[in-house]
Amino acid sequence: GQDKPLHPRERKSVEQIIAVLASMAKLDLSKPYKLDETLRAAAAVHGLELPNSSETVVKFLKASDEVQRHFPHWEFNLSQ
Repeated sequence: GQDKPLHPRERKSVEQIIAVLASMAKLDLSKPYKLDETLRAAAAVHGLELPNSSETVVKFLKASDEVQRHFPHWEFNLSQ
């Protein structure tokens, strides 16, 4: 069946989750097309498939970059 579009609140949550995970992994969301290539290579290694369209992935990465820009002090230290 056809996937339903994300509710705006769900979309915001996904963007925030991506922003936090990217920050934790020190991924540069400001270069979404380069990051899309990196994500596709990593996904392939693990047998995962990302959406066919890079634009779909890039759209989420750009929105998540905007989330990070609102919280520039984010720095995650997982050893604590």
